[in-house]
Amino acid sequence: MNRHKFYICMGLYKVRLSRVYKKLLAIFLVACVVLVIFIVYVVFNKAVVKVKANNQTVDVSFPVNIIPDLNEESAISISGKINDVIIEKEQTYNSTGTKKVEDDVIGTVRIVNNYSQRQPLVASTRLLTPDNILLRIKDSVDIPAGGEENVQVYADDPNSFNEIQPTKLTIPGLWEGLQDKIYAESDSVITNTAGEVKFVQQKDIDRAKEELTELLYAQVEEDFSESNNKGLLVVDHEMLEEEVGAEVDDVTDTFNVKLKMRVTVVMFEKEKLYPLAGEKITSEMTKGFTLADIDLENFSYDVTDYDEDKETVSVSVSTAGNVKLDANSEILDKQTLMGLTKKGAELYLSSMKEIEWAEVDLSPFWVRHIPSFEDHIEIEIVE
Repeated sequence: MNRHKFYICMGLYKVRLSRVYKKLLAIFLVACVVLVIFIVYVVFNKAVVKVKANNQTVDVSFPVNIIPDLNEESAISISGKINDVIIEKEQTYNSTGTKKVEDDVIGTVRIVNNYSQRQPLVASTRLLTPDNILLRIKDSVDIPAGGEENVQVYADDPNSFNEIQPTKLTIPGLWEGLQDKIYAESDSVITNTAGEVKFVQQKDIDRAKEELTELLYAQVEEDFSESNNKGLLVVDHEMLEEEVGAEVDDVTDTFNVKLKMRVTVVMFEKEKLYPLAGEKITSEMTKGFTLADIDLENFSYDVTDYDEDKETVSVSVSTAGNVKLDANSEILDKQTLMGLTKKGAELYLSSMKEIEWAEVDLSPFWVRHIPSFEDHIEIEIVE
């Protein structure tokens, strides 16, 4: 009897124990599932933040001294070479003044004297075109040896032509052996009726000198650029000779100007300026940006001083650099983004003046907020 009761008690105990185990097992399984879900969420959730930054250009200027045979270059001094160049050039320019001609004058021609002696011509001297149209000079003129003079002309017979194109005219009254050395040339169309003639104004001479000076500078730069690929600046010049083939109020369609100059130039290696420009741009760009590139073709120079005795040229260099947003910038601080929704993060980033647009991708699909772990947040700068 007692043994029977014992087995009954043991059976009840086993049933109760079995129920406890089942509850514990169920709790364990639930905990495992929750743990797995948590681990999956923590390990696999990820946010990719794509940012398109607004392009920024930083303009800078910085001083540089260019010194010949400099042993130790620095942030403000580089080595260079100073040269003196003699250059000359002659150019033809147009007269801009106009006025009504008097009497029967129909135009202007140039009398050219390539003979070794001067040649006087009296008023009404005949000039003959290749197609036998006869013109006459209005006033007497004396052409120096190797020189030329502008003279007004009128038609011997206005009804014999309508217009004369620019051409060479002979002087029938001269000895035939001189006619190829002393002759006339018309530089513009001459019509058979009186009208307006061109004359030289002071502004024409000033403009011609200015333009020819610039041409001389350009010629110096071209000559040196062909021999080496260096920077070159004109730092000084001296006019040695100046010849203007007409005076103010002279009646002529064109006139010649000849200039001869001594030009002082400084040559230097442009590449030596690039790191200096990079340092200057880096020091002035917005925090959180990095230097992307420097426009190497956009360097400009302004000579601020030239010390001839010390052979030193001071130059102000201007250029620009393109900078880009750095992924480690403070405005892209990951801790600030943690916990934000996709839309919230995009609105937050797009509100910044440095950013054009932002896009956030969350994964897996059920993730709704940016993870709270920095290593689960990836920031990409879109070019």
